[in-house]
Amino acid sequence: MPRKPGPKKNNKPFNKTDEETEDIAASLAEKYPNLGPVPLSEKLFDEHGIKLDQSTVWRILKRKEVRYTKEYKRWKKQPKLYCLDSPGIEVQLDGCYPYGRART
Repeated sequence: MPRKPGPKKNNKPFNKTDEETEDIAASLAEKYPNLGPVPLSEKLFDEHGIKLDQSTVWRILKRKEVRYTKEYKRWKKQPKLYCLDSPGIEVQLDGCYPYGRART
Protein backbone atom coordinates (compact mmCIF):
# COMPACT_ATOMS: atom_id res chain seq x y z
CA MET A 1 0.00 0.00 0.00
CA PRO A 2 1.36 3.44 -0.83
CA ARG A 3 1.63 5.93 1.98
CA LYS A 4 -1.00 8.62 2.49
CA PRO A 5 -0.16 12.11 1.23
CA GLY A 6 0.43 14.70 3.89
CA PRO A 7 3.11 16.39 5.93
CA LYS A 8 6.32 14.47 6.40
CA LYS A 9 8.49 14.27 9.52
CA ASN A 10 11.00 16.79 8.16
CA ASN A 11 8.80 19.80 7.25
CA LYS A 12 11.67 22.15 6.38
CA PRO A 13 12.27 22.36 2.61
CA PHE A 14 15.82 21.77 1.44
CA ASN A 15 16.07 25.18 -0.27
CA LYS A 16 14.60 27.40 2.48
CA THR A 17 16.45 30.66 3.20
CA ASP A 18 18.40 30.83 6.46
CA GLU A 19 16.74 32.52 9.43
CA GLU A 20 19.57 35.08 9.71
CA THR A 21 19.15 36.13 6.08
CA GLU A 22 15.39 36.45 6.56
CA ASP A 23 15.93 38.65 9.61
CA ILE A 24 18.31 40.90 7.66
CA ALA A 25 15.82 41.23 4.79
CA ALA A 26 12.97 42.00 7.22
CA SER A 27 15.03 44.67 9.02
CA LEU A 28 15.92 46.31 5.69
CA ALA A 29 12.23 46.34 4.75
CA GLU A 30 11.34 48.07 8.02
CA LYS A 31 14.19 50.55 7.57
CA TYR A 32 13.17 51.41 3.98
CA PRO A 33 9.33 51.20 3.82
CA ASN A 34 9.18 52.88 0.40
CA LEU A 35 11.26 50.20 -1.39
CA GLY A 36 9.68 47.22 -3.11
CA PRO A 37 11.12 43.71 -3.44
CA VAL A 38 13.38 44.51 -6.41
CA PRO A 39 15.20 47.50 -4.82
CA LEU A 40 15.32 45.63 -1.50
CA SER A 41 17.07 42.67 -3.13
CA GLU A 42 19.57 45.07 -4.73
CA LYS A 43 20.16 46.88 -1.42
CA LEU A 44 20.61 43.53 0.33
CA PHE A 45 23.34 42.65 -2.17
CA ASP A 46 25.00 46.09 -1.94
CA GLU A 47 25.05 46.36 1.86
CA HIS A 48 25.43 42.74 2.99
CA GLY A 49 26.64 40.83 -0.09
CA ILE A 50 23.62 38.50 0.03
CA LYS A 51 22.13 37.73 -3.38
CA LEU A 52 18.40 36.89 -3.24
CA ASP A 53 15.84 36.94 -5.99
CA GLN A 54 13.10 39.55 -5.73
CA SER A 55 10.41 36.86 -5.44
CA THR A 56 12.30 35.33 -2.50
CA VAL A 57 12.39 38.73 -0.79
CA TRP A 58 8.65 39.11 -1.38
CA ARG A 59 7.99 35.65 0.12
CA ILE A 60 10.15 36.45 3.16
CA LEU A 61 8.30 39.71 3.81
CA LYS A 62 4.94 37.98 3.45
CA ARG A 63 5.94 35.03 5.67
CA LYS A 64 7.33 37.30 8.40
CA GLU A 65 4.23 39.55 8.05
CA VAL A 66 6.35 42.66 7.54
CA ARG A 67 4.30 43.62 4.48
CA TYR A 68 1.54 42.37 2.22
CA THR A 69 -0.97 41.62 4.96
CA LYS A 70 -4.43 43.08 5.47
CA GLU A 71 -3.13 45.41 8.20
CA TYR A 72 -0.26 46.74 6.05
CA LYS A 73 -0.97 50.04 4.31
CA ARG A 74 1.15 50.67 1.26
CA TRP A 75 3.33 53.77 1.26
CA LYS A 76 1.85 56.20 -1.24
CA LYS A 77 2.26 59.92 -1.84
CA GLN A 78 -0.80 62.03 -1.16
CA PRO A 79 -2.23 63.81 -4.21
CA LYS A 80 -1.36 67.51 -4.47
CA LEU A 81 -4.42 69.70 -4.06
CA TYR A 82 -4.55 73.20 -5.55
CA CYS A 83 -6.92 75.98 -6.51
CA LEU A 84 -6.72 78.79 -9.06
CA ASP A 85 -6.17 82.43 -8.13
CA SER A 86 -8.67 83.82 -10.59
CA PRO A 87 -11.82 82.17 -12.02
CA GLY A 88 -12.34 81.57 -15.72
CA ILE A 89 -9.13 79.74 -16.56
CA GLU A 90 -9.58 76.35 -18.22
CA VAL A 91 -8.39 73.44 -16.05
CA GLN A 92 -7.97 69.78 -16.92
CA LEU A 93 -9.07 67.51 -14.05
CA ASP A 94 -8.54 63.84 -13.39
CA GLY A 95 -11.95 62.17 -13.34
CA CYS A 96 -10.77 58.77 -12.09
CA TYR A 97 -11.38 59.56 -8.41
CA PRO A 98 -14.28 62.06 -8.26
CA TYR A 99 -15.13 61.10 -4.64
CA GLY A 100 -11.58 60.50 -3.39
CA ARG A 101 -9.45 57.35 -3.32
CA ALA A 102 -11.42 55.50 -0.62
CA ARG A 103 -13.83 52.70 -1.55
CA THR A 104 -16.63 53.97 0.67
